Amino acid sequence: MIREFTEELNVEINILKKLKVVRHAYTHFKIILNVFICSMANKDCLPAGNLPFKWITIDELSDYPFPRANHKFFPELREYFINGG
Repeated sequence: MIREFTEELNVEINILKKLKVVRHAYTHFKIILNVFICSMANKDCLPAGNLPFKWITIDELSDYPFPRANHKFFPELREYFINGG
């Protein structure tokens, strides 16, 4: 997983905590999301291949469209950041 972040986002991360396992079913397949709280080792990252992206705060989650599966871990994510981890 850490390798994926390095390759896709050009960022080194430290895994701080496993937050939740989310099981979600789409029409033709099922997925399991392993959700982690991570910190960035290098703050000045640009995505590999110049992919468009934007870092957002926890308060901005509702301003953007996310798949239903993501919404299943947003309450725990908000709780983590509201309570300071």
